[in-house]
Amino acid sequence: EIFNSVWWPIKMGQPTQDWITGRGNSLMLNTDICLVFDIEDDIDGEIPCCTKTNSECLEQESRKRKCPMYSRMHSRFEAREAVQEMLGGSHPHN
Repeated sequence: EIFNSVWWPIKMGQPTQDWITGRGNSLMLNTDICLVFDIEDDIDGEIPCCTKTNSECLEQESRKRKCPMYSRMHSRFEAREAVQEMLGGSHPHN
């Protein structure tokens, strides 16, 4: 789900910040999103983003910015690669 669903933050900037998808019926922990997406600066600056910026991102402010994935040069890139491999490689599944 981390790759296939559209996620956006709830309770932005609060200690209990998490991510939801759809109509709020699925929840992803901030720490899980951080394994794949480079959102640290966004969270610290309280700049919302969606993991995909399409009509499925229901939070209007978050839809304006796509959450960046870690680049190959980032120290957390290997974590992203490990999550992707664990979920099925180049064609991730749930």
